[in-house]
Amino acid sequence: MGNFSRNTFDKLKHYVGVRLQQGVPIVDADWNELEDIRKYELQAFLKWFVGSGIPQGNDGFHILPAVGDNDFVIGAGRCLVEGWDVINESNLNYTEQRLFNEAGLDEAWDVAPLPALTTPAGARTDTVYLDVWEREVNAAEDFDHLVNPAIGIETCVRLKREWVVRVAEGAPPPAPPSGHVFYSLAVLSRTGQAVIPVEAITDQRLTGLAVGSQLDIQQITTDAFGSGYTLDHDGQPDLKVSLRETINALLRGEIPSTPELALTTPQQDNQPFALEDSRGDLWVFWYSFRSGNYDIWSKRYSRATSTWGSDTQLTTDTQQDYYPFALEDSSGDLWVFWTSYRSGNADIWSKRYSRATSAWGSDTQLTTDTQQDYQPFALEDSGGDLWVFWYSSRSGNPNIWYKRYSRATSAWGSDTRLTTATSTHQDYQPFVLEDSTGDIWAFWTRYSYSSSDEGGFSGIWYKKLIRVI
Repeated sequence: MGNFSRNTFDKLKHYVGVRLQQGVPIVDADWNELEDIRKYELQAFLKWFVGSGIPQGNDGFHILPAVGDNDFVIGAGRCLVEGWDVINESNLNYTEQRLFNEAGLDEAWDVAPLPALTTPAGARTDTVYLDVWEREVNAAEDFDHLVNPAIGIETCVRLKREWVVRVAEGAPPPAPPSGHVFYSLAVLSRTGQAVIPVEAITDQRLTGLAVGSQLDIQQITTDAFGSGYTLDHDGQPDLKVSLRETINALLRGEIPSTPELALTTPQQDNQPFALEDSRGDLWVFWYSFRSGNYDIWSKRYSRATSTWGSDTQLTTDTQQDYYPFALEDSSGDLWVFWTSYRSGNADIWSKRYSRATSAWGSDTQLTTDTQQDYQPFALEDSGGDLWVFWYSSRSGNPNIWYKRYSRATSAWGSDTRLTTATSTHQDYQPFVLEDSTGDIWAFWTRYSYSSSDEGGFSGIWYKKLIRVI
């Protein structure tokens, strides 16, 4: 460390300059505080009025594929990180960085080492991020520059801004250590290969940073989209499709839309079911083979942050779970129903998400017969009771059955047969609603067969459960 008398800079004092008086000694603390004030003011301007990202006119720190295993190229250029200007003079590989190649440099700089990247055993998402900090340089490292030969001693030390590109494998970046700032550069979607191809790299940088007039931006957005148009917290527009594409779609008589986007990484995911809860969040449920057998999974879209959460496995048994159906009840709790083979034959199961505890409860088996129960459909009536309908072959051929959950007793009633299809009929695919009078309408598909008709005919049937007042 340099030999300093004291450090007097305090940003909370809001000093903007240091004025030297005549006839007094010049001390290092005053000189250094002046430097700290100027530096802090510039950093604050860049951070709050320009932002973090890539300044307009260059493509700095663009992560690109490299020749070789577990490596990538770091593009030349500039990047602003929390008001610090970071410069990469030329393209270089991850494995060409000084911290990667010079043994003991991490200890000399008092920073974490830079390890070699690993080949994942399967699918893995890595985050590439820029780590920036500042360190002191003295004459021991830069003698020719810091020692004036006419004096022969070190008069001042220097502060140098250092950076390194790191990778958080299978996880988001950790919290920055004291004195460091981080900036995400890219996401690597790795699939068990040692080479990182271009299609596995998703750029995360905010590019085109420039100092512009906020009034000009507001005027442009108001003219184009109306006075209610805003930007998201990430600086991206609320409208996720270009104005040109929107106008062209309207001229074609079509509805403007966003591009097709993958919600899950392909893992034999099937039959999505979605709902919007009372808070405006979206929930998507599906069944997937990613755990080695079919289970029910879910994913939640937060309206507050405009982001999707992670994939969540709701069932973990060793059998097969299919056909999810979900609803939110009047208390704000979520109910998920599905068909499972865990009891040796197909039965209807359920799981409840408590709004009070923000946690899922245990799996509950709703039907226990020795036949096959499929394709649950549920609703909550105006009295707060839940109804679950399904089709079952327990009566010798497929019929529609239902079960009712009483809000007053917090208990499920018995299984009740709704339809009476005979040996020449089969009932499937229930759909149910409650009308404005409180009556329950059930609709289903009935297949009819005869001895002379092998193909059979299908028709839509219905039945009404009358509310008794």
